[in-house]
Amino acid sequence: MINRSFSLYLDLVRFLATLTVLLFHASGFEFMKVDTVLGHYGREAVIVFFVLSSFVIAYTVDQENCTLFEYAIHRISRIYLVVIPALILTPMADWIGARIGHFCDGS
Repeated sequence: MINRSFSLYLDLVRFLATLTVLLFHASGFEFMKVDTVLGHYGREAVIVFFVLSSFVIAYTVDQENCTLFEYAIHRISRIYLVVIPALILTPMADWIGARIGHFCDGS
């Protein structure tokens, strides 16, 4: 059984892996030259994130003894909690970015 402190540790490692991937991708933008130690390990961080996520998912399924249908509902709901806001916010951020870029170009 995973205790609360170990669970928080796993969440922290997953957060750091996510941050590392973000820095890795951000370093590709001309206006965001991010050169950190973490920023060089983006590919490795993706692996760490997915391995830990798989471990957490497997542990949760094992502890809850849920059916395949219940598992699918839980996973779909967790995915859509991120997908729906992303689908709404992405066009808004793109529109704002295009306006800022248009303003900065002087056009």
